[in-house]
Amino acid sequence: MMLPESVVASVLALVVLLLLIRNVWDVRKLPHDHETIGPAGALPALGFAGLSAFVLVTVAYPMLYLLGRLDLLTGSVLQLRFPGDTAVQLAGPILLGVGLVLAFWSLRAIEPGALTTTGPYALVRHPMYIGYVFAFSGLFPLTLNLLALLALLAVPAQIAVARRKEAVLEARYGTAYRTYAARTGRFWPRTRERERMRTL
Repeated sequence: MMLPESVVASVLALVVLLLLIRNVWDVRKLPHDHETIGPAGALPALGFAGLSAFVLVTVAYPMLYLLGRLDLLTGSVLQLRFPGDTAVQLAGPILLGVGLVLAFWSLRAIEPGALTTTGPYALVRHPMYIGYVFAFSGLFPLTLNLLALLALLAVPAQIAVARRKEAVLEARYGTAYRTYAARTGRFWPRTRERERMRTL
């Protein structure tokens, strides 16, 4: 038996609210810090499709629930139901929560106009992008709707943007950025074993 639709709708409504707050905070804190560093090739289209699917499902689910027409989404052939589906659904809020915490923590740690190396940036170079990936990954288990899987199309674009941003930061901060990059992982914290292998 799946989680009650009211619970899923409430979780997603909270996600929408937090994302709106995060975006307003981003614009107010970093009004002039958005370089054009989008990925090249087909990745922008994938990124747009994935982000659109994430927003569509996240916004549509609570709206359709309030309108009493959630069956338009959950009554389709795209909706999965299987034994143990509730246990799978419980992973959704966890992934979404981790993603949002990382996104907010990262934004709070950013020092406008400076190379940020504190907070989550002391562990990895792109904690905000990791947060987005967790959030994109949490939508499908929570809703168990195949449409939510399209959100994962944004993951390769996020990775590509992170890599291109590194070139921008290296050009801007030079040796300071290279030193920082040498001691932190791109997406996962460096372990001592990985650090030892890099020095061999």
